[in-house]
Amino acid sequence: IAPAGAYFTLALGLCYDRLDRLLDARRAYARASELDPQDPRPEINLAELEIEQNELPAATQRLARAVKLAKRRG
Repeated sequence: IAPAGAYFTLALGLCYDRLDRLLDARRAYARASELDPQDPRPEINLAELEIEQNELPAATQRLARAVKLAKRRG
């Protein structure tokens, strides 16, 4: 719909996530984060994938960053 839009890229990541296409989901979430670096949602979704894959230190850092972004965004 709008490949340069963070919202739609985030939604694409969610579709990939639900289809167990985790590498594609990670790429889409990372791209959504690049398109809107102030949005905490891609960071949270990436952290969830990292938790599922037992990448706990990375997930912890990502969730801390998401909390900061969410506070700034209100």
